Amino acid sequence: LVMDGLRPLAWVLKGKDLLVASDKPGDGMFATYAAYLLDPATGGQRRVPPLDDDAQFWPSADGRTVAFFTHQAGAEISFLDLTTGAVTPISGAIPHDREWIPPDHVAFAPDGSQLFWADFLPVPGEGVGSVAVYRANSDGSARAKLGEIETAQLRFSPDATKVLYRATAPG
Repeated sequence: LVMDGLRPLAWVLKGKDLLVASDKPGDGMFATYAAYLLDPATGGQRRVPPLDDDAQFWPSADGRTVAFFTHQAGAEISFLDLTTGAVTPISGAIPHDREWIPPDHVAFAPDGSQLFWADFLPVPGEGVGSVAVYRANSDGSARAKLGEIETAQLRFSPDATKVLYRATAPG
């Protein structure tokens, strides 16, 4: 398949389709592109506007649902159902560092039923001192804070049951 003018972003929908980007002019501060869902078998394309313009996204294991975040002020982490196009925000999931989320700070449960993420907790006058770890169901419900870790670097395990982190606190 030749994708003239398109950049691949990710395989989705159980590896059947691709998320792709078509560049468009912008202000230079963030990457600007239009996102599409591409069926490699037919060449058919469908626009996916929530993933435009440097939106960060994390596909579930089956690629049916994508968690995403944009750099727009006040943006929440949201879910996008790629089969229906429905967008469901996680109420209150507004990261403190609103322009970017470290890619390792977000993970789906293997079955796609829940999303886990870490949010920086700023310490006034000192920068980042720790992160809070949260969970929500993939329909946006049951958001819960699971705890805090004194670190700025972490990674969720593949099954999202553990967190690997570099401690910043003494000891």
